[in-house]
Amino acid sequence: MNNSVIEVGAVTSSLIFILILQILMPQFTRKELCFGVRIPESEAKSEEVRNINKQYILHNILIGLPSLILYVIINIYLNNPFILVAGVFVFIAVTCIPYLIAYKKVKKLKMEKQWGVGKKSVVVIDTKFSKEKNILISPWWFLIPAAIVIINIIVGIVSYGNIPNEVSTKWDIAGNATIWQHKSYGLIFQMPLAQTVMIIVIFLSYKTIGWSKQQISSSNPEESIKKNRVFRNAWAKCCIILAILNSLLLAFNNLAMLQVIKVSGKIISLVSGIYTIAMVMIIIIPIVRFGQGGSRIKSPNDKMETDIIDRNDDQFWILGQIYYNPNDPAVVVEKRFGVGWTFNIGSTRGILIVVAILVFTIGAIIASHLLSK
Repeated sequence: MNNSVIEVGAVTSSLIFILILQILMPQFTRKELCFGVRIPESEAKSEEVRNINKQYILHNILIGLPSLILYVIINIYLNNPFILVAGVFVFIAVTCIPYLIAYKKVKKLKMEKQWGVGKKSVVVIDTKFSKEKNILISPWWFLIPAAIVIINIIVGIVSYGNIPNEVSTKWDIAGNATIWQHKSYGLIFQMPLAQTVMIIVIFLSYKTIGWSKQQISSSNPEESIKKNRVFRNAWAKCCIILAILNSLLLAFNNLAMLQVIKVSGKIISLVSGIYTIAMVMIIIIPIVRFGQGGSRIKSPNDKMETDIIDRNDDQFWILGQIYYNPNDPAVVVEKRFGVGWTFNIGSTRGILIVVAILVFTIGAIIASHLLSK
């Protein structure tokens, strides 16, 4: 089996995983949010909503599977790296179609049924939330991946004299070296730079969990607050675990690249594969276990008030996914579909953060490229 088929197979496996996760995503979203539209929680299991969910699954299969087959055929025959990568973005864009169809149907259904009319609309705020210090795990844990970066640099400098004039810096899935670079001090700092960038990105993700606006269900606010705290704490722990594992993987790859440790390309590829699986599991477990905002956490005190509903704020959500509200001081808010957080692009700070992330990422890529020369 040639390398082209192996690479296409690996990417296709990831796309299959993305498709499955997308099909299951409504199960992890808050019950009062249906495909980006806020509905009364009491209507979440209505016949109309269940039918839209079934159609969503069917549309994902009818659109996703043919797209996957087409992607595999095109890449095996053309064997073009650009098409291999670009095809992933095209696939993700195409598989957004089922969501958009479901979003429009729920929005139309909400208008037809006049959901919310005649019911009390409220917003619940926890004034103690911003003052609590123990919601997230201690940030001092990030010193562990930072220490790994420092050790990585020291080992590289100490062993510089023993590094060959030509070293392999990239391997394919089969373990064969595909890119070689000349020995240089820039090479020593190339991987630590990548480690540092990832630590900063993950640390900012960790901080975002604490900064994000708290969303409390009006039907059972006390339990909603408790579940939200558990949810945030779990994701904070995930951030720290990912930061440590990522630093260890890049340190291993760096030591192998500098030939401080003697391992074959196949071993490097195997370790990278195990890391990828571990990373996916670390992310999947809290999604399945807790759901968005802790919505999947079961409690004996769960109850649902049917005479009150959460405030209708659909007008601030573009296609149920993009939050634009200039009057909301919150910079980070929970996603409406799926699990995680997004930025308020109606906020100047929100836009600046998004731009800063893009600039920082592009700058890191350019710096890494310059160090490799």
